[in-house]
Amino acid sequence: MPTYFKRDTPSLPIEIGDRLRLRYDQPHRGYVEQTGLLQDVRNGALCIDVDPTCRPLRGSIVQVSSLCANADEVAFSSEILGRHRRQGQLPVLLVKVPTADTDQRRTAHRIEAALKAEAHWEDDELTQRRQTGVLTNLSGGGACLFTRARPEVERLHIDICAPDAFIEGWAARSAERMHRAPRAGAVCTDPLQAVRQALSKEFENIECRIVESSVYKRDKRGPIHALALSYVAPRESCFRLVRFLERQALQRGLEAPQPRVAA
Repeated sequence: MPTYFKRDTPSLPIEIGDRLRLRYDQPHRGYVEQTGLLQDVRNGALCIDVDPTCRPLRGSIVQVSSLCANADEVAFSSEILGRHRRQGQLPVLLVKVPTADTDQRRTAHRIEAALKAEAHWEDDELTQRRQTGVLTNLSGGGACLFTRARPEVERLHIDICAPDAFIEGWAARSAERMHRAPRAGAVCTDPLQAVRQALSKEFENIECRIVESSVYKRDKRGPIHALALSYVAPRESCFRLVRFLERQALQRGLEAPQPRVAA
C-alpha cells in the first residue's frame, strides 16, 4: 500500500538512524526536551520516532541536535510540521528538513576561553534587553555564552570584550602598514588610537542564532544558562582572536614548569 509521503534524498548533516535531541516550547509547560531516532526523510520532512506523548503544536520552532558520539556535533533550528504514522503503525514527529544555511555542523576548531561579553536583543514588547555573561568555547563561527538570563528569541547580538594584548598587537601591525602606505589626504593625530577603536568595533553587535540553550547549573542566585551561539555571518576578527588565544595557550604550556622525575 503506497504511503502518503514521497521519499526525498537531500544532502543532510544527519543520517537515518541517528539519535537526536529535540527542544521546543510547550504552552503552559515551558521548554520540553525529547530524544528520538531519525527513521526516515520524506517530502521535505524528518520523520523522528519520539514518545507518543510528545505533541508540540504545528508551526512551533524546534531546536534539533545530534547525540552521536562518533560524529561531528550537529545542531539547527527548524519547524514542527505535524505528526504521522510511518507505515501506518509507528508514530513519528515531522520536522522540516533544514536548509543549507541552517546547518550548523560544528567542524570549526574551538578553543576554551573566558571572555566577558554582553548580549542584547529586542523582546516581544520591542524593549531593548541587555545581559552580561561569559563567552567560552570560541571559534570563528560561534561560541557558548553563559548568562543569568535566557533570551526568549531566536537571534540576538553580542559584544565581545577582546583581550587588550590582542587589540594592541593587531593595532600596532595595522598602524605600521598604514604608515608605510599612507592614504592621500589622510590626517590623523593618533593613528594607533584610531586603529584600536576600529578594531574594537569588529567585536561589537555580532548577530548570532541561538542554536541551543540549557540550564548549566543553579546556585543561590538562580540558574545559569548556557547558550550555544552560531554567528549569522563568519567573522575574520573572530578567527584572528581564536588564533591569538591558541598561541597564548601554547605559550603558557611551554612556560609551565616541567615535573621532576625522581632518580
